[in-house]
Amino acid sequence: MGMTQEERRRHKDGMLIIKTLKDETSVVAKPMSPSKAKNIPSNVSKEIRRVISNTPQHEVYGSLAMESRTFSQRKPNDIDMVVSNPKAKAYEIQQAFKRKGYKTKVVSNEQFNSHVVQIFTNGEWVDAADIHPYSEHSQKFDVYGQSVKPQTINGINVQRTSDQLLRKANSVMAMNKKTGTYGAAPHRNQKDVSDFITTARILADSKQLQAEAELHKVKKVRKALKSWKRHAKRIKATGTHRDPIPETQEQDFIAFAANNPEINVEDIKFRNKKVLTGQRQSIQKKSQNMVDMSGFDNFVFDSQFTQKSKSVNLLDIKPKKGKGRSIFW
Repeated sequence: MGMTQEERRRHKDGMLIIKTLKDETSVVAKPMSPSKAKNIPSNVSKEIRRVISNTPQHEVYGSLAMESRTFSQRKPNDIDMVVSNPKAKAYEIQQAFKRKGYKTKVVSNEQFNSHVVQIFTNGEWVDAADIHPYSEHSQKFDVYGQSVKPQTINGINVQRTSDQLLRKANSVMAMNKKTGTYGAAPHRNQKDVSDFITTARILADSKQLQAEAELHKVKKVRKALKSWKRHAKRIKATGTHRDPIPETQEQDFIAFAANNPEINVEDIKFRNKKVLTGQRQSIQKKSQNMVDMSGFDNFVFDSQFTQKSKSVNLLDIKPKKGKGRSIFW
């Protein structure tokens, strides 16, 4: 069937979002507490933390992990995790509930080696822990990028917000080859779209907050320089009036950064007044190395793709002869 015009627009916007935010982190990093999950009683939380932290290879992901990355998040129902031996870990967590007197059972899907620990509360069985194989969690995504290593907070490996963003993008921006439809499966669509937007907002707010904080520090530096400029004038020091980075180059820099969201701003450098270079990060496939050429008709891109190193690729911009308005010169 292919994508509709609206879907193509959303896909383009989605790619800009994930390319811009894929390397960002949330400014919020609260300790992950199992008791924050609705179906995990507070008197079992400490024991579950001990079980998880004593697991060499593990990661807590999903809604409970994201609860630690924001001050505004819906209350998670259970804890989602990946470990190297899901079945053994499920029964270990089940024993933690039993020791506190809870009626509990493990529901397994042997085909996928996934196991859910349930407890009986308020007259019904509810999921408390959803456990999956660690080996299937680390992967390349069809839409863009690959899984990001977790952050260790107080002994627990917690999913990074950027990893959640990439996973949700891989769901809501995917094309189903069998049905020819765009987007998440119907039973996941509402939740995954909501999670994608929420996660993007966490990272966008964090990125903006960090930028505004840095700008505030720069403003204080400029104010502090005034006394030194007065001193330079008194002793007749020369050269202080020259602008080290003229406004034209500043605008070039901003335009280059805006049109190349997959390149970190701190990696953009001037080779000379008319050539900008940018170091790409976390590139997985050669097809993903190619920058969207729209809006760059007046430039030649020289991309050097290195097979041995996936983290270093230089993008050079050089003027190309021909008519047309240039955003750099």
